[in-house]
Amino acid sequence: MKKSRAFILFGLALMASSFAEDIPDFITKGFDAYQKTGAEAAWKTWNVNYGSQQEAKKKIFLEQMSLAEKTYGAFIGTSLIKEVDASPFYREIHILVRFEKAPLFFTFQCYRPKDSWTIVGLSFSSKPEWMPGFEKHLKSS
Repeated sequence: MKKSRAFILFGLALMASSFAEDIPDFITKGFDAYQKTGAEAAWKTWNVNYGSQQEAKKKIFLEQMSLAEKTYGAFIGTSLIKEVDASPFYREIHILVRFEKAPLFFTFQCYRPKDSWTIVGLSFSSKPEWMPGFEKHLKSS
């Protein structure tokens, strides 16, 4: 009896840990910078690599974040929705970004050419259906 309880508790602990995954540090640092100093600090921290389109993409990001703040209020925090490891060198990280009035849904496309991860794409929307496969992440009642 004690062994079966221990087994059940162990299983529950494993299930709980799978729901409590952390957002990778290289992304969290950008949200920390955003909370302290704003969208430009987040952009600089993330160092998204858009090559020759870097300045144009930065301008769009800053404009969209300014509009989001006006529309949804102050930033509250983040929550990991899903991390998709497509290979040992590429992954997508889907994050719910909480604001006072409504969330935004961010997707980071990440690449690891050698030892550390870089962000090679960043997109976000106010519509959860925009995120590929989002309906799979909704919890049923």
